[in-house]
Amino acid sequence: MRVGLGIALGYYAVRILPGQLGLPAEMGAVSITLTTGLTAWVEMTLLRRALGQRIGALPSVTRQVAIVTACAAVAAAAALALKVGRARCGGVDAAANEDWSSGFGLLRSAGPPGFLAPSHALPLR
Repeated sequence: MRVGLGIALGYYAVRILPGQLGLPAEMGAVSITLTTGLTAWVEMTLLRRALGQRIGALPSVTRQVAIVTACAAVAAAAALALKVGRARCGGVDAAANEDWSSGFGLLRSAGPPGFLAPSHALPLR
């Protein structure tokens, strides 16, 4: 079941979802991480339920999930801060910035120039 769900969600997230959101097709690769995580969560839930029926009540994993989620949020914030800092210090290749400008609207206007430009468009210093 997990493999079938993973294939279906992955296909949708990579091929269909970016077009529906008005994003470049390359952004579909980003959503595959989300679908993989969602599929793993479904598998863990099903396995916990089956194991609980066999051996009885299992301890809660709420605390561990909260810790992992907080760590992921901190890592995402750090990566975004580095990207924004790099864009502010080094500027952005205008051609690459134009390639990625469709579909981001409010996000693009909220950040500094090059906020949503691909990393390869930012010059190295």
